[in-house]
Order: sequence, then structure tokens, then C-alpha cells
Amino acid sequence: ADSAGGRARQLREERQELTAAFRQQVEKRDAEVRALQREVDSLTELEKMIEAMKARVENADVLKAQVKAADEAVSKAERELEGLRARLETEEERMRKREAVRDSLHANLRLKSLEAEEHSHESELERLRVELGGRDLDALRRNVEQARTKAMDLQRRKAFCEGSLHQTHDAVRSLAADLQSPLYLGVEQRHREAVIKHESAAYAAKDLGRYHAALDKALMKYHSLKMAEINKTVKELWRKVYRGRDIDYVAIRSDTDEQPEDGSGAAPVETVGRAGRSYNYRVVMVCGDAEMEMRGRCSAGQRVLASLIIRLALADSFCVHCGVLALDEPTTNLDAANISGLAEALAALIEQRRGKSRFQLILITHDEDFVNHLSRLQVCDWYYHIHKDEQGCSKIERRDMRLLGGV
Repeated sequence: ADSAGGRARQLREERQELTAAFRQQVEKRDAEVRALQREVDSLTELEKMIEAMKARVENADVLKAQVKAADEAVSKAERELEGLRARLETEEERMRKREAVRDSLHANLRLKSLEAEEHSHESELERLRVELGGRDLDALRRNVEQARTKAMDLQRRKAFCEGSLHQTHDAVRSLAADLQSPLYLGVEQRHREAVIKHESAAYAAKDLGRYHAALDKALMKYHSLKMAEINKTVKELWRKVYRGRDIDYVAIRSDTDEQPEDGSGAAPVETVGRAGRSYNYRVVMVCGDAEMEMRGRCSAGQRVLASLIIRLALADSFCVHCGVLALDEPTTNLDAANISGLAEALAALIEQRRGKSRFQLILITHDEDFVNHLSRLQVCDWYYHIHKDEQGCSKIERRDMRLLGGV
């Protein structure tokens, strides 16, 4: 290695010397070439002048000789320049070869160094194998890689946790500062009071829901009982009053529509107790097993009679403590048989309520036959008669029922 290094230094010095000498020669030749070029330029100028003054010059042969000599000098200079260029290329080729030799020597030196390092590493590996005692190196490498990967993951997790912890500490400090502000003073007591109010309201709402369901159930039961009572009274009165055979009795039917309190449609099963109910009532007439709605299928008299009977039934069911019943022209559109039946029904109602102080029946009619029929049934002792006097003013007179036939 030392001899090769010395040889390389010697070759490097020789190359530097040859390079310097070659550069000097090249510079010298370049100077000569430039001088010759200047001479060529001057000769060219002379040639031009000769050509321009050819007719005037007497010694043309002399000038031709000079031009020829100049041409020969130029040719000689060009030949010398070509030789210099060839020599320059030769020198450059030698320099390239020397550079290749030098690179080869450096590569050999690097190779020797790497071989020495390889031998050292092999010795180290052999020593490590001896120390490991025949263990699996591939498995150890995999374990090392896994350990490194796990260590990197742990480092990343540690950094992430440290960042999260730092943010948490900042948030805790911020919240602690907020808790010291006047806005959050006594917040625990206020939260406790708010929770108590919320829970109390929840229990109250639950209890009210139960009460509402119980009340709704009671109202439904009350409604069913009252409807049954009203239909019973209507049936009895119809059979007493109506003289026809096409209708056995009339009844009131109710169809229930359950709507939520917000009006959004049908309520779920669990909220039926809180739903608002609307009842659609309709009057039906029954004959045997057939039941048919009266609207549009009965006469005017039947319609009036049903209306009066339903009013009487409603008064009988709901006006126990405030029994005021006013009938205005109740015999309109009724035939004689039904008028007689209505009078008998009113007479029975009066006899039934005669012992009660909270009952009053007011009849307004132009039908004297109806009034005579009531007088024969002895339902009252007197009545009020309204008529106009000679001046056209209305007068009210109280008259005895026994004198009704003579009016």
C-alpha cells in the first residue's frame, strides 16, 4: 500500500510538470499562431490593396513573390498549428490514461480498506456468535425490530399523552379560574336546587298523568252510564209518544275520535289517557234488528218528535237540580196522534217531577188542541195567554185551565 501511494504521488507530480510544460508550449504556440494570423490579416489587406492597385503597380512580379512568400509562411504556420494540435491531443490522451491509472489505484486502496474492514467485521461477528452460543440470529433480529417498533410506538403514545395531559392541565386551570368567577359562585347549591325542582316537576307530572288517566277513565264511564240512561229514557218516551209502527224507538250513538293534545293525528297506545277526545253524536232509528241513521231518512214530524224527546231525556238526566225545560212550538209538523202522545208524555213527566221544587216546564204554542189535551190530563191549573188589544199592544193574561174550552 505504501509503495502504491508513493508511485501515485510520483505520477501525480510528473503529470503536474508535464501539464505546466504543455501549457507553456501551448501558450507559446498560441502566441505564434496569433502573430501569424496577424501577418495573414496584413497580407490579406495587402492582397486586397494589390488587387485594387493592380493596374498601377509596375513591379507586379515582386508583389506576387511577396504574396507567394506570405502564402508559404501561412501554410507553414498552419502546418505547425496542426502539429501542435496533434501533440496537444497526445498529451491529453496521456493525461486521461494517467487519470485512469490514478482512479484505479484509489479504487484498489479503497478495496483494500474495505477488505480489511470486512475481515474485522467477520472477526467481530464470529466473536458475537461464540458469545451468543448458537442462537438464532434471524429471530434475534426480528425481536430487535419488534422491540424498536414497540419503543417507537410507545414514544409516540407518550408524546401524545403528554400533549393531552398538557391540554387537560390547561383546561383544568381554565375551569378553576371560571369556578372562581361570580357566575359560578354557589353553583353546587344552585345545581342541587335545580335537580330538586326538576325531580319534583317530574314526579308531579307523573302524578298528574295518573290523575288525568283516572279522571279520563271516570269520565268515559260516566259518559257511558249517561248515554245508556239517556237512550233508555228516549226509548221509553218514544214508545209512549210515537203512534207509528215503522220505528220501534230512536237512540243516540256516539263515535269517539281520539286526538293528541297537539293535534298531530292518532295518539300512541301509551298516550291515550292524555289525548283529547271528540264525540260525534248521531240519532238512529231502530225497527226490529235494523238500525239506520235518521238524517235524511225521516219525515219532518219524526224529526221534530225525536228532537223533543231527546231534549226531554237530556233534561231528565242532567237537569235534576236545575230543571228548567222550555219548548217553543213543540207540535210543529206533528200529526194528531203524535201530538196526543207528546201531551201524555209531558203529563207523565210533570207528574213524575211534581213533588220536586227544582223543576219548571215552559210551553210556548199556538196549538189550542194541544193545550186542551194537556188541560184534560190535568197537568196544571192555569196558563198565560198573550193577545193584542184594540190599540195593537200585546197583553199577557193569566187564565184558568178550566175556562180554556170557552175561549
